[in-house]
Amino acid sequence: MTSRCDRRQVRSARLSQPRAEVTLDYVQSRGVRHGSAEVLARLGRGEDVDPSEYTFRTSTQIETATPDLDWLNKGIFIGVAGRQAGAVVYETYLVG
Repeated sequence: MTSRCDRRQVRSARLSQPRAEVTLDYVQSRGVRHGSAEVLARLGRGEDVDPSEYTFRTSTQIETATPDLDWLNKGIFIGVAGRQAGAVVYETYLVG
């Protein structure tokens, strides 16, 4: 995660999946989270914060060699996320 002087936090994640039963070879996700200094401090302490108090958006690209899942290679996925005390919850949408 990179924090910027305007209180935006930029996140990037790259994951490789084992090839046992999981058929995704590679997942790359990038996102941005921003809000007031007070809200970001609460998030940093692990508090539950209403998602309407800040912005947390992601874009995801998926690669797979599995023929039945080739449509994932062609898609761009946009996510709306919210941070809870023990987890991050994503709603992800295929847009292309």
